Amino acid sequence: SKWFEGAIEKINISKDYYYAKAVSWSEERTDAFAGAHNENGMLVVFDEASGIPASIWDVAEGFFTDISMHRYWFAFSNPRRNTGAFYECFHKHRDEWNRRNIDSRDVEGLDHDFLNSIVLKHGEDSDAARVEVKGAFPRQGDRQFISREVVEDAISREIEPDEHAGLIMGVDIARFGTDTTVIAFRRGRDARSIPMIKLKNKDNMTVANECAYWIDHYKPDAVCVDAGNGTGVIDRLREMGYKVNEIWFGSKAEAEEWADLRTEMWARMRDWLSGGCIPPDTDLKDDILGPEYGFDRFERIKLESKEHMRKRGIASPDAGDALAVTFAVKVARSDLKVARSKGSRKVHGAGDDIFG
Repeated sequence: SKWFEGAIEKINISKDYYYAKAVSWSEERTDAFAGAHNENGMLVVFDEASGIPASIWDVAEGFFTDISMHRYWFAFSNPRRNTGAFYECFHKHRDEWNRRNIDSRDVEGLDHDFLNSIVLKHGEDSDAARVEVKGAFPRQGDRQFISREVVEDAISREIEPDEHAGLIMGVDIARFGTDTTVIAFRRGRDARSIPMIKLKNKDNMTVANECAYWIDHYKPDAVCVDAGNGTGVIDRLREMGYKVNEIWFGSKAEAEEWADLRTEMWARMRDWLSGGCIPPDTDLKDDILGPEYGFDRFERIKLESKEHMRKRGIASPDAGDALAVTFAVKVARSDLKVARSKGSRKVHGAGDDIFG
């Protein structure tokens, strides 16, 4: 086009060395998107970038391996999702990008009355106004299971010690080489005081011994281990004399609205986060925010699988699952146990937290 010819002439390069090409991409066949190179320079444009999976972004990075002063990458999008590569341009990788958020009402040629009507209809700080008008990321994506606001509040919330709440230890066992085995602890509303333990590239015997050490150290009232990849660890711990709750994430949920136990545990964790405390751990924060949800054939809510998250370029939520599995069981409070043993007639109100 004339615009393209004029643009490259401004940098004193002949148009004979440049051309524009639209390339389709497929999340399943990322290699088909690869191969573009030009030692004179590259300009890559991602439109609707929020919907482009991280695997395609990874391939696009290879376009810039030639040494040239003219290497440009533009990504444009309404910020519709709180996860993914486009989101990380404004967060985790923000120092690597020149970023701009544009309010549509500042752009000439648009119907400002209509844009203002969106704000009036949904509210000044609603997700609809943030995404469609203000060019800001939503507090919660369309399919995001747990909102960022709830997680941020749980990170900043002050801990109120409750020594009588039961201590529960949760273990998510690594499935693949890039995954991490995570051990988490939660006492009532406190999942911050005892740090998470993260183990990479450890075999079942090593993991079992590590779990045994922390059981002896903290003496939790209950230990819950994800059985999907942890049967070897569970068997070994039982051989060593430890009582372990074997939790199958894919088993049936108690409530009919959830497709499986894993979804139900995450729903319990989501409710707990509104009053709970978690550490400012980047992995845990990203893990809790990462999964989206859908529906099974019975219209029950189902949390996104780890495998599907990998296809979207999102890391396996190992820390999130480790905390979530602490919601698989209920543990009676120690003060309630004492009261019962003494034959107390104390009545707990509906709002009392009688379980850890």
